[in-house]
Amino acid sequence: MKSLLQSNARFIFYIFLIVLVRGSFADQNYVPSGSMEPTIHVGDAIFVDKMAYDIKFPITGGVIKHLSDPERGDIVVFFNPQNNVRMVKRVIGLPGDHIRVVNGFVTINGQPLDGDTQAQIDFANAPQDEVVYLESVGSHHAHIRRTHRLARYEDLDFVIPPRKYFAMGDNRDNSWDSRGWGFIPRENIAGRAQGVIYNVSWNPLPSVEWERFFSRLD
Repeated sequence: MKSLLQSNARFIFYIFLIVLVRGSFADQNYVPSGSMEPTIHVGDAIFVDKMAYDIKFPITGGVIKHLSDPERGDIVVFFNPQNNVRMVKRVIGLPGDHIRVVNGFVTINGQPLDGDTQAQIDFANAPQDEVVYLESVGSHHAHIRRTHRLARYEDLDFVIPPRKYFAMGDNRDNSWDSRGWGFIPRENIAGRAQGVIYNVSWNPLPSVEWERFFSRLD
């Protein structure tokens, strides 16, 4: 009887330890869609640093200590403010920023993102359906995918409220993001995506991209 109790106690302790580690320090997030391609592929399981911005209580998610705030260009994991679904996007706009998005190209406080000026010309004149170009977002460098047949021709102009963030997918014309559901509240951000642990997708049979294993994200 004593041995059974000891065994159960160890099992409960191990379960608590797993929950503590995943809940407070790190986690993984499986990506089923292509909204962040070509940076994040369908089937990527990404490593999420949950201590990048805050130290939180496990399970409840209450903040123990604030460490920092998301920076422009960070890839963040968060809960969608509209339906609470967990998502992965890139932070484009910070609190107080004046953002203008014209046909998917971004201007921040009157300045276009580095790489976007030439990209607009290339995209407008490209004979092929898809164009991939390099964009500098803060200290990050992102490969952005644009698709003519999916392009949204819109003109958005706004100032981001305090403690809110504006995020977009790197697959600009095939991403449900802040252009559709609005700003991300600071408290909804769970952590920063640091890299890919592994990649397995199903269509309908399993497919593995071995080169994705243990790769870094920018």
